[in-house]
Amino acid sequence: MLFKSFIYSLKVWLTSVAITPLVFSILAYSGGNVLNDSVYEQINRAAYQYGMILVFELLFSFIT
Repeated sequence: MLFKSFIYSLKVWLTSVAITPLVFSILAYSGGNVLNDSVYEQINRAAYQYGMILVFELLFSFIT
C-alpha cells in the first residue's frame, strides 16, 4: 500500500514538473505572431523557455 501511494505521488510530481512547462509554452506561442520569426528561432526559444521553467520547477519542488 505504501509503495502504491509513493508511485501515485511520483506520477503527480512528474506530471506537474514535465507537462506543465510544455502546456505553458504551447499556450504562450499560440497567442503570438509567429509568422515573422523563422522556425529555427521559434524552436530555439521554446526549448530555452521549457528548460528554464523545468529547472525552476525542479528546484522549487525539491525545496518544498
